[in-house]
Amino acid sequence: MRELSEQDKEKLGRILAKGKWRYVLLYGVVLWGITTAILFRVLMIYWKGNEGPFWEQFFSAETVLALIIFPVTGIGFGLVLWKGLQKTARVNDLLK
Repeated sequence: MRELSEQDKEKLGRILAKGKWRYVLLYGVVLWGITTAILFRVLMIYWKGNEGPFWEQFFSAETVLALIIFPVTGIGFGLVLWKGLQKTARVNDLLK
């Protein structure tokens, strides 16, 4: 792990102060899970070819399923990211 600049330490401190579950929900569920689900569905529609209007395919049960599976998986992803932040904070003496 590298030594963080003072600006990065302050930013990391602010992130840690907001708490684990806020971080997991924002970065894991919203930013990774929902974004990945939408991108996945768009790519799947594109690769399937022309099976009807895009919006009819996008607003389907498959999209709903993707919007459930990816955000739930995002909880795990967010927790892994949080562990990495904690490790960085410990190395830089930001956690006791």
